[in-house]
Amino acid sequence: MGVGSDSSDGYAPDGFNGKQTYWKYIGPKNTVTKDVHNCDDISIRRTDTVLNKLDRLTESQINSIPKYDVNKTDYKIGDYIYNEEKNGVKQYYLKVLDGSGGPGSSASSGWQILSRDWNKNSAYLKGDIVLYSEAQDLGYLKAMQNINKDNNPTTWPHMLEIVNGNPNPNYFWSTVN
Repeated sequence: MGVGSDSSDGYAPDGFNGKQTYWKYIGPKNTVTKDVHNCDDISIRRTDTVLNKLDRLTESQINSIPKYDVNKTDYKIGDYIYNEEKNGVKQYYLKVLDGSGGPGSSASSGWQILSRDWNKNSAYLKGDIVLYSEAQDLGYLKAMQNINKDNNPTTWPHMLEIVNGNPNPNYFWSTVN
């Protein structure tokens, strides 16, 4: 969940500086191989998340996704683009709702950040599933409506709707069991 790689810097799971908050226990090792974590739940959930929208494309389709052009004004719903991120890693986006602004600028831009994790600057469609593991680890959340505005699951009124697990369609988010 945080930085560091070994116990010499105190950030390893058994680090001497008590930095256990940088790690989250997710279960025992795989009993078959005895050397890798059994990540079945995580891998199954991954296919359910917003990130899965990239999995629908072939490798050649992904390779042909254009870089975002700030001068282009005719992006439409369904368009994929990418922006360069740190260290040359591409961040992919999908236009899911009408809006203005560049990808990653705000939820009102209508661009969805194709990631497993929730992002405050991403638009979401009803039924989209993301992992919320920021300030509070709320787990996987499902969008109960199209979202193109402030949608932080830990702020009023969204927090109560999640804690209560109420599937009211007027709410922004619901927990995923």
